[in-house]
Amino acid sequence: YLVRVGEMRESIKIIQQAVEKIPGGPYENLEVRRFKKENNSEWNDFEYKFLGKKPSPNFELSKQELYVRVEAPKGELGIYLVGDDSLFPWRWKIRPPGFINLQILP
Repeated sequence: YLVRVGEMRESIKIIQQAVEKIPGGPYENLEVRRFKKENNSEWNDFEYKFLGKKPSPNFELSKQELYVRVEAPKGELGIYLVGDDSLFPWRWKIRPPGFINLQILP
């Protein structure tokens, strides 16, 4: 019991150190802007600008389809991307490793 309590105290110290090192500066809550848009708006006209110190993504996904498979402990992790020459993929699907195991359930 005392070991776990000590680990929790050390974890709190690590979190406090990480919070102190977060850079300050202006920021923008993108979720608020998304909810202010009309209900029928699409993501394509949404402005993806980050005002913080983190750089925004600057690579373009060309117009192609990609599927990547990785062996995971519970099965196969699959990621499917469809690009449309913009900064963000047109379609992005993730197939988790445990998905195939759900077929046995009714």
